[in-house]
Amino acid sequence: MAYLLTTTFIWAFSFSLIGHYLSPVIDSWSLSFFRTLIALLVFIPFIDIKISRKHMLFMILIGAVQIGIMYLMYLNAFQFTSVSKILLFTITTPLYVTFIADLVEKKFRSFFYVSIVSIVGASFLRFTSPAQNDLIGFFLIQGANFCFALGQVLYKYFEKWTGRTPNGMSDFAYFYIGALTFTTIGFLSSDVKLLYQMTLQLGY
Repeated sequence: MAYLLTTTFIWAFSFSLIGHYLSPVIDSWSLSFFRTLIALLVFIPFIDIKISRKHMLFMILIGAVQIGIMYLMYLNAFQFTSVSKILLFTITTPLYVTFIADLVEKKFRSFFYVSIVSIVGASFLRFTSPAQNDLIGFFLIQGANFCFALGQVLYKYFEKWTGRTPNGMSDFAYFYIGALTFTTIGFLSSDVKLLYQMTLQLGY
């Protein structure tokens, strides 16, 4: 419970940090790149290089989708809508997890439809006529939610199908290798000169 509360607090704090302090001055590609780079540096000492290359590749691909692509869309959404609305838009993540898992298992459960009704109701109460930027932010977050959910489900069934014992710290290292590979491509194609100028501004 202590770990859950700590994680929840940090995660909640990160929304305001990104929305109010980072997104206004750093483009989403650069922010995604540095975020994944720092995370990889944390987990890389724990990486297990003795696992099969097939397993390595699969976890790298999961990381590219669940973290790399997700980060890009999630962080880019802050350019279009407010922190409070982004928090609301993330409520669809459990829905996507359920939906993807049902597709994999080739079945539908009744609470899936209850989830849909709950989400539609919450969205209707919060928004009556959203602005265009809010809609862009909404769809970006839905893409991020879907990527995160897809990664969650794929990892679960990857462990189930292969029968391997999960190694959390090492697995996260491979996830962030995949994420960093994706975000590096975007970072190199972004305006690095603009990032340098913004860094100087932050320094002052």
